[in-house]
Amino acid sequence: MKGIYLIIITFAIIISLTTQQSFQEIQNESIEENREFPSRVLKFLEHENKKEINVKVIEVAALGTLVKGFMKFTEVWKKAVDVFYNKSTTEIMERLKGQGFEKFAQDAQVQITNGVKEEHFDKFTESLLSRIKVPEGREADIQSALETSRFADRQMWSAFNTLFNVDDGGNVKFASVIVNRWEKDGKDVYDFVYSDLKSTFKLAPDVTVVNKKLILLGGLWSDNEIIYQKHPKSLTSDDIEAVMSFFNVVAFKTFANHFGIKLEFPELK
Repeated sequence: MKGIYLIIITFAIIISLTTQQSFQEIQNESIEENREFPSRVLKFLEHENKKEINVKVIEVAALGTLVKGFMKFTEVWKKAVDVFYNKSTTEIMERLKGQGFEKFAQDAQVQITNGVKEEHFDKFTESLLSRIKVPEGREADIQSALETSRFADRQMWSAFNTLFNVDDGGNVKFASVIVNRWEKDGKDVYDFVYSDLKSTFKLAPDVTVVNKKLILLGGLWSDNEIIYQKHPKSLTSDDIEAVMSFFNVVAFKTFANHFGIKLEFPELK
C-alpha cells in the first residue's frame, strides 16, 4: 500500500513539474517582455516612408500602427472627457475629480508582450488576468471578451477596457488591454500592450464591465462597444460610461507616455 501511495505522490509531483516547465517554456520561448519596443517603434515610424528600413521584424510595423493611433488621439481624448462631464452624477464626478487623473496614473504599469503563439493564448490571458489581479469568479467574463481578438482583422488593434471589483467593499480597479493578431510562419501570433492602474476607486459592489474599441489603419478609433457589463441598479448606464471614460483618459495617457508621446491631462473643471 505504501508503494502505491509513493507512486501516486511521485506521479502528482511529475505532473506539477511538467505544468510548471510548460508555462516557463511559454515565458522563455514565446512571450518576450520587450522593453526596447517603444524606441524601435518610433524609429520605424521615422523611416517607414523611406525605401530602406533598418528595423527588422513585422510586429514593429504593427506597433507602429498602434503608436499612430495614440498620435491621433486628440479627438478620442476630448470625447472621453466630454462623456465624463455629461454623464457623471454629481457625487461620482466630485469623488473622481477629488482624486484626479494623476492619482491613478502615478502607479500605473504598462507592459508589452509580443509573439504569443496561438496555442499559448489561453494560458497567457489567464496569466495576464492574474497579474492585473482580477478576482476569482470574474476572470471568465473578461477572458471571453479577450477571446474576440482571435477573430479580429489583422489590420486592427482591439482595445479592451475593464472595470471590476477587487473586494466586497465596492472598490473597483481599471485595466486596459490592447491586442493585435498577426501571422508568423503561417500561424497566428498575438501582441499584447496593457496598462494596469493599481489604485482603486470606491464605486459599488458586484461590478464587472468590459468595453471594446478598435484602432484601425491610419490611427482611427472606433466607438466603444460594450462586450460585457454587470452592475447593481444603483448605478446607471450613464454612471458606468462616465467612470469608464475617466479611466480611459488615464490609461491612454500611460500608454502614450510609454511610447514617448507627450500628452498632458486635460484640466478638470
